[in-house]
Amino acid sequence: MLNFPGWPRPSLPASGHTETNLLVPAAQILALAAVLVCALVYFASYAQNRISLRNEAHLVRSAVGAELRTLADVAVSYSWWGDAVDRVFVQKDIDWAWSNFGEALAESYHLTGVFILDEVNRTILASVGPDHVGEDALGYLGPEAAALAAEARKSSLTDVVPVSGIIVVGGKPNFIIASPFTHWEVKMQPPGRGVLLVVKEIDGRVLDKIADQFMITNLHWADANSDADVHLPLEAIDGRVAGHLSWAPSTPGTELMEFLVTGILGVVVLVFVLAARVLRAWQQTQSALQEALRSAEAASEAKSLFLATMSHELRTPLNAIIGFSELMRDGVWGPLPERYRGYAADIHASGYHLLGLVSDVLDFSKVAANRLELQPEPLEIAVAVSEAVRMVQADADTLGVDLRIDLPANPPRLIADAQRLRQMLLNLLSNAVRFTPAGGQVTVRASVGEHLRIEVVDTGCGMRPEDVPVALEPFRQVDGSLARRHQGTGLGLPLTRSLINLHGGELLIESMPGLGTTAALVFPASRLVAAEEKAPDGALV
Repeated sequence: MLNFPGWPRPSLPASGHTETNLLVPAAQILALAAVLVCALVYFASYAQNRISLRNEAHLVRSAVGAELRTLADVAVSYSWWGDAVDRVFVQKDIDWAWSNFGEALAESYHLTGVFILDEVNRTILASVGPDHVGEDALGYLGPEAAALAAEARKSSLTDVVPVSGIIVVGGKPNFIIASPFTHWEVKMQPPGRGVLLVVKEIDGRVLDKIADQFMITNLHWADANSDADVHLPLEAIDGRVAGHLSWAPSTPGTELMEFLVTGILGVVVLVFVLAARVLRAWQQTQSALQEALRSAEAASEAKSLFLATMSHELRTPLNAIIGFSELMRDGVWGPLPERYRGYAADIHASGYHLLGLVSDVLDFSKVAANRLELQPEPLEIAVAVSEAVRMVQADADTLGVDLRIDLPANPPRLIADAQRLRQMLLNLLSNAVRFTPAGGQVTVRASVGEHLRIEVVDTGCGMRPEDVPVALEPFRQVDGSLARRHQGTGLGLPLTRSLINLHGGELLIESMPGLGTTAALVFPASRLVAAEEKAPDGALV
């Protein structure tokens, strides 16, 4: 304890019984209040977990329905095809049917089976995977397939409507689509009407896609009598339960409860400690201040460590914020006043922005660990570019930047991962818009030669050639000061380079101060599909 010459030494009062007697009931009241608050937090977290579980079940069921509708669109595109009607039902060209349906269609969409029936349900083509399965398609699929085929034939010749559902084949749940073969020209339609049956097992590939899309953990099929936390039955077209989907439900309420309870207990403990010190050691004021300073420094270090750890757990509560704000914005639980609906929209947009930052970090971690897998598919370049430009148009308008698209006529299709291509384009466009002053221009253009080159050209501030490698380093920015004008994590360009490398291409950047920047995504020719190789309905042949 500090003791300056000439200063009186502090001393305890003659009796501390009064303070001690007051401390006991105060401590009891504080403890009771803490227990009541913890109980309220527990019930609130339980309710929030139940709401989150219902939302996840709705998302999973909707995602299964969306997969079924997507597969139905594929079946319609292949059955509403004049060439198919002529070659299969008029010319009886089975080899052509096998090449375009038994092989191309099945392989392109990972189908379990493809079946073609004539007007009286006789089997023309029947395949499961790469093999023929004989002539009894209906015997393989069960009686429900015949009912679906009959219902599909009722569809109009000018408005084809497929019939779809879920069936159980070999003990496993499968999507099944029945779509009638229809000629583009009604007068060319032959008598009778064949039916295309498309079957796809709801396997791990489908479940993983749904899980990744909605960030569902451990989505899998479970036995109805298992000990899984969640059971979501899927009904087959015959009324039976085709299977039970299960997953590990998110627990935003529990995580919030743990955080709040820890804080409450910390406050209670801190209050007791401070009260004891005040009552028993008030004469040691200088020493108490030094101890409080050391405690504050330790608390600051603990807070920094806590925030660093919690940054890895942000996605679950962020999903809850985004989901609930979307429900409020869309008035799912009843209409809100326009003002509060605007607040909900702002919360929703901010949540998506923060989730995007967290996702960038996680995506970059996946790339660094070689755990990021692509889902390539034929893509229209013009569609992908237009979607990306539309997503940054609002920011460009706000900043006074002119966005333009300059693409060649009838460009080839690009075999790429749609989500990752959009992510690369958005990263480049966002950077270009952010670093281009008002009145400037950002242009997206493409050229096709020995490879496909998609360029984002801006008239912004540009950078020195020696600064380009710095911009491509993770978490680095050319303007690295604490007072930098432009926000960002410094992951956009490094992540884009990693994603284009996964596609077998490269990211090229040319820039000069005051002249602007050109960032180019260069894809190899092996990822291009010539436009003339597309069937009349857009399907690859």
